[in-house]
Amino acid sequence: MSTVSVYFVKTELELLSSEIISQSFELESYNILAYQSSVSHKPAKPIFDVAIPFTSASAKSYFSTHKSIQNSLIQIAERIKSYSTKPTQIKIHLPRISTSKSNFSINYFSKMFPFSEVMICIIPHGLISIDIIPLPLKKRLKFLKRTWGINSILFPKLRYYSPKTDLIGILDKKVRYIYTFKGMESNYPSDKVRLLEVPVGGARNDGKKVAVVVGQPLLKDGFATEESVELITKEIHSWIKENHFEAVFYSKHPRSSDYLDFYCDDYVILEQNGAIEPLLCEIQPYAIISCYSTALAIGKSLLGNNVRCVSIGLDHTNTDKKSELRAHFQKADIEYW
Repeated sequence: MSTVSVYFVKTELELLSSEIISQSFELESYNILAYQSSVSHKPAKPIFDVAIPFTSASAKSYFSTHKSIQNSLIQIAERIKSYSTKPTQIKIHLPRISTSKSNFSINYFSKMFPFSEVMICIIPHGLISIDIIPLPLKKRLKFLKRTWGINSILFPKLRYYSPKTDLIGILDKKVRYIYTFKGMESNYPSDKVRLLEVPVGGARNDGKKVAVVVGQPLLKDGFATEESVELITKEIHSWIKENHFEAVFYSKHPRSSDYLDFYCDDYVILEQNGAIEPLLCEIQPYAIISCYSTALAIGKSLLGNNVRCVSIGLDHTNTDKKSELRAHFQKADIEYW
């Protein structure tokens, strides 16, 4: 059986998940990484058979964006054909069905490879993706417009696969596997779930009481005002002082540009290449502090009772997911203040 696995990623966490999947579940597959320009860390070639950019960062207009999507899918299809003209399976890995770009690969590959079984695999994206999110009428109409809009005339090879059950695709019949990190609570169908593990290192280094503050691009992405970010920063710093940590590391969000949300001068900025999660396993801190970073949940699932994961300042943000996040914090044993 010839299997091709294609991974569409645009964040460091999605890249980390794809690396683990390719090494743990798809070693016998032909693995193709399609990464967007927002991914700052490019993987070493041995992890994937092929690693190519997906869409052009310079494409801004409606026409140029869809032209870029089509060109990228043509390039990926050529790579697949170089491996097998009739692969038995093509597994499309993406964070949710309702993406605006990688979604087009579902119908495109089904059309280009009619003798192959095309299936979808959902990869971890963040805390907002841990629950089944219903599809309101407004969203359904939006997706139908993508399916039958002007792009179907200008780019007949690009046909959007409209979500039918929920926003992520958890209940979609075409979704074969849903990957999540071991220890993270979810209400996913158990027969679809596959668990990912990040290797944890040996004993804690030097036995120091270490904390890691994980930055988020709240100000850059408009989820908090400058005043709110300053307030959260002060509250995190006060909590750290009250708990007498000997060393504090700061993890800069890879897509935060020049912003350093939650940073203070007495923190040591970590040198990291990609997602923070592997470093958490190496450092094994006594506490991980952020606002509502995914690193809180994954850090807790990786290090268990050996770490305190603390959310501070959620009420100061503009996110509309506060109640869902708090519910997950309770299930995952994450403290919140």
